[in-house]
Amino acid sequence: MKKTNKEAEIARLKRELSDANKQIKKLSKNSDKLQEKSKEKIANLQKEIKKKDVLRIILTKEQEQLLSNLSKDINILKLLSD
Repeated sequence: MKKTNKEAEIARLKRELSDANKQIKKLSKNSDKLQEKSKEKIANLQKEIKKKDVLRIILTKEQEQLLSNLSKDINILKLLSD
């Protein structure tokens, strides 16, 4: 009788272990999906930040003229447009 109880207990524990392993796999898949979504969101947010992080300088005609006069051999306006 003792042997049957032990065998039944072992079988029950194996089923519980199997169920726990299935749950772990399911949670792991969900975690992977969430991590992938998070990476995509982070990449999109970084792109948005880069788009908004552009420094724009507007020069008046007088400022352009003064810069051009500083160095005659360098085309300042061409450098600024790049």
